[in-house]
Amino acid sequence: MQLKRYWLSKIFIKNHVSLQVSHQGILLDNTLMNWSEIETFPHIESHFFFCSLNWQANSLQYHFNWLSKKDSLNALNEIVGHWAKIKRTPLIHLANSINVKMSKGYLRKDTFANIQKKSISQLSQWPKDIELFSFNEAIYKSLQFLQLIVSWNEKHLISFQTNYIEKQQSSYQDYFQSIESNPLTNKQQIACITDEQNNLILAGAGTGKTSTMIGRVGYLLKSNQATESDFLLLAFGTQAAEEMKQRINNKLAIQSVKINTFHSLGLNIITSVESKAPNISELAADETSKQNWIQLEFKQLLTQRDFELKVQHYCDTYLNSKKALDSNIAEISKNLSQLIGLYKLGLFDKKQLQQRLSQHHNQKRIKAELELLSPIYQIYQKYLLDNNEIDFEDMIIKAIQYVETNQFKSTWKHILVDEFQDISEPRAKLIKALQKQVSGASLFCVGDDWQAIYRFTGADVNLTTQFSHYFGATQITALDKTFRFNNSINDIASRFIMKNPTQLNKKMLTHSQVNQAKVALYHGDDEGTLNSVLAEINCQATSPQSIYILARYKFNLPNKTRLNQFNAKHENLDIKAVTFHASKGKESDQVIILGLKNGKYGFPSQNTISPLLDSLLPKSDDFEHADERRLFYVALTRAKHQVHLLYDINKPSLFITELLDNNYPIKHNKKHDKSLKEAV
Repeated sequence: MQLKRYWLSKIFIKNHVSLQVSHQGILLDNTLMNWSEIETFPHIESHFFFCSLNWQANSLQYHFNWLSKKDSLNALNEIVGHWAKIKRTPLIHLANSINVKMSKGYLRKDTFANIQKKSISQLSQWPKDIELFSFNEAIYKSLQFLQLIVSWNEKHLISFQTNYIEKQQSSYQDYFQSIESNPLTNKQQIACITDEQNNLILAGAGTGKTSTMIGRVGYLLKSNQATESDFLLLAFGTQAAEEMKQRINNKLAIQSVKINTFHSLGLNIITSVESKAPNISELAADETSKQNWIQLEFKQLLTQRDFELKVQHYCDTYLNSKKALDSNIAEISKNLSQLIGLYKLGLFDKKQLQQRLSQHHNQKRIKAELELLSPIYQIYQKYLLDNNEIDFEDMIIKAIQYVETNQFKSTWKHILVDEFQDISEPRAKLIKALQKQVSGASLFCVGDDWQAIYRFTGADVNLTTQFSHYFGATQITALDKTFRFNNSINDIASRFIMKNPTQLNKKMLTHSQVNQAKVALYHGDDEGTLNSVLAEINCQATSPQSIYILARYKFNLPNKTRLNQFNAKHENLDIKAVTFHASKGKESDQVIILGLKNGKYGFPSQNTISPLLDSLLPKSDDFEHADERRLFYVALTRAKHQVHLLYDINKPSLFITELLDNNYPIKHNKKHDKSLKEAV
């Protein structure tokens, strides 16, 4: 088809160019632009006296103007036919592939973003007003479908995901009802089905995190979305990993799902690459042995006059110690033992380490502490090298390096992490590297930022509270129903922890409902008051009661002898005593909390740590006593039925003062009801 310009163009355009449309493409003068080279659908632009035909080819814009409207429309109709023949196949293929992908499973955020991007790119090659053109039905429906996809926003995506989840809940209703002794809650089912690239499951105390992890594995297997070899489950302790293995074996009747601690995972990665297992140092496996070894080496260093003077200066200046130098060796050695591992992990990223150290306000003390740490660190590293051994920090560092350099290649499509709030940055880096190796691999992390109490070991709560910032597109599901404690304990514990604005906001519901306050205050943090409380519980017990006596520090707790005496005296009670930290993951019918006094070794603890240790640990919350606040939440939520708080009225805990000043619904012990609040 040959196009002619309007006759008036002779007045304005001296050099007439010709344009011809054919099955090959557009011929402009003597230059042929094949249809495959033309990047946008040619369109008509109307002007006062004439129309122009516009298109883009090879990234250049072309305009053929001074056309009559009739000629322009005829040309466009001609173009439609040729265009449809050339472009229909990729259009229909894309629409069909998107349709299959959207109907196949859970639609992830990044998948949908990619779908929209491809749809926009394809639609740019076609006219916007498709109703004006005579496309065949297949082309027309494909264009309509892509236009619909492009018009979707986040609300549409959420609606689509919700419909899929509800459909799967219906299809696998029998499974979700029977996988555990009690049916999985709606939120647990949603967590099992949701398959975002990164999934954070906020599992509050007693909400069934282990059941959710088992439910997730079973659902993916039952729905044929995974095989047993696709899974890697990670726990932080050997006991937790063994319990997970037993639960999965009992509930799902499978044994080949890979369940590791981070240490055993690191060991497996290194063994796979090096074809032999590394030698793990006894100093790494036994903290007491490590501290004793460091103490011996430290004493040896003290025979050097320069080092002795540095240590003496440090003790005099920063420990305010009037004790002889020898009396401080055990304390310093214990601190150095903790610092060595953190310092080694810090050296993995020297630039970041220098930045963290330089930000602390007490640079003089950091320098003094580094002068004590550096020689002992070098001796420690030489010892490992001479004995061909590694420690757990080496293990994680090596494992990360082997994965990042592809010397180890992961095949795990589903990585599940238990107690994620306890994760450190190096461990997070390892699982991120493993996930990156497998296209489409999903991360399923179960944890609770309200129970993040292990900063002193290197755990970084920010990896939970800022999960998507570190891992990328994330779906957060909060398990909001606890089966452990009642609404009275929940109301106080949740309100207390949420005073810290950096904690993730979630509303907890309780299976057990009561009408009375089940957190009680007692004036008197002494054995007499403790005996009185135990006697009262024993007298009121209609069935055997498990009791946990909890305290911030071990020295606040009754010793083994006294504990045996308590159990012998109160026949209806099974009494155990552990620290707050050791109580994590445990539960009992009732909890008695001791040591609620103000001071350096009170609760919250006001014992400060060294600037070097503070710099090597993850950044703490700006909110005052954030770690201790979470610790109190953990202590409160170990109880199923009732919590008893025993405090020192002469120097009450800051937390007790807060509970009273803010009128928390607490039961005041009858014997002291008159003077409680006034005394505090």
